[in-house]
Amino acid sequence: MGFVTLALTAPYMHNGVFNTLEEVVDFYNVGGGHGWGIAPDHTTLPPDSLNLNEQEKKDLIYFMQALTDTSGLTAVPTKLPASTRKDLESRIVGGDY
Repeated sequence: MGFVTLALTAPYMHNGVFNTLEEVVDFYNVGGGHGWGIAPDHTTLPPDSLNLNEQEKKDLIYFMQALTDTSGLTAVPTKLPASTRKDLESRIVGGDY
């Protein structure tokens, strides 16, 4: 089972240009690269603005933050992954290695 760390993975975008989810939402709200006048010729992102008002932008960010699951970062495993090596099968969680 995986977990989502969306609100914990700043900076955002492929080049780390945005430090906050607010900046990301603002970017897409104006039409992404098209809205900024920096869209590459063959982009697949539509140029449409989302036309979100301030409350809708906040609600979207709250929703994304609500998807953030930190249980995988703090939960202590009950067992270690299985191994094909017999000498590793006797390992215990928290053991000295």
